[in-house]
Amino acid sequence: MNRLNDRIICLIDMDCFYVQVEEIEQPEYRGKPCGVSQYNPYKGGGLIAVNYEARKFGVKRGMRGEEAKKLCPDFNIFYVKEKRGKADLTKYREASQKIFEIILKHCDKVEKASIDEAYLDLTDLVMDKFRNQSINNVKFSDSFVYGSFSLENQADPGKNLEAWLDINSDLSRECSDVYLIIGACIVQEIRQDIRETLGYHCSAGIAQNKTLAKLCAGLNKPNKQTILPANSVEPLLATIPINKIKNLGGKLGAILHEQMQLNTVGDLARQSVNDLIKSFGEKTGEKKLRKCQK
Repeated sequence: MNRLNDRIICLIDMDCFYVQVEEIEQPEYRGKPCGVSQYNPYKGGGLIAVNYEARKFGVKRGMRGEEAKKLCPDFNIFYVKEKRGKADLTKYREASQKIFEIILKHCDKVEKASIDEAYLDLTDLVMDKFRNQSINNVKFSDSFVYGSFSLENQADPGKNLEAWLDINSDLSRECSDVYLIIGACIVQEIRQDIRETLGYHCSAGIAQNKTLAKLCAGLNKPNKQTILPANSVEPLLATIPINKIKNLGGKLGAILHEQMQLNTVGDLARQSVNDLIKSFGEKTGEKKLRKCQK
């Protein structure tokens, strides 16, 4: 299994990471609307992280603390300490390091995307488990699969996942969906280890490249993992605006929309390299198409 579309890639995303670090220190705030503010305390400071309890009230990152409190009077703000005039992120970096240490116990092919995100190439681990048939009884507690597989009740995520697993119940069959199931079992183990060892919860996306793993990781947050089967890729991409992809927003996104009438990532993925090179030049044109395939 060495082709690009045969890889099994996961993105682990620590939900509201900065807030979780504060909640670990002060557990009495768990379950309450909270955010973390950094630098200039003017009007409550600028929020760099907001938990899901606060988002229910319309509180968002980038807001000032005072604005957040108008939306949610019970909103609690943690302030990042400063050292020599700069934000002291030491405790967040130390927390991140502990999380990465746990991830590396399970998988040695890890790319740190940020302080709270990691890409894992699970391909070799999946193939080892597939060859050894070491996963026989699949049980997911907080997983989703993107696509419609249940004929009875497509609106029920649990039934949909169950139907997809039934379709792929023969785990000895060589196919991408079976590999994704095995990968999802590995990811569930990693997430449980992080939760049980350190107390942090996280979301994850399991797909066949980094871009797809990133996209599906955000579909069912927080504390959930989402699997993206190969035959569900096109339907998903058809729903994702181009500007949601890193480096494809702003002026470039406007050009893609206005000059080439491209609205979604699916539209872009269907373009040929030659068409993009004609519009953007060889370097940029090929780079943008590869962005959808990475």
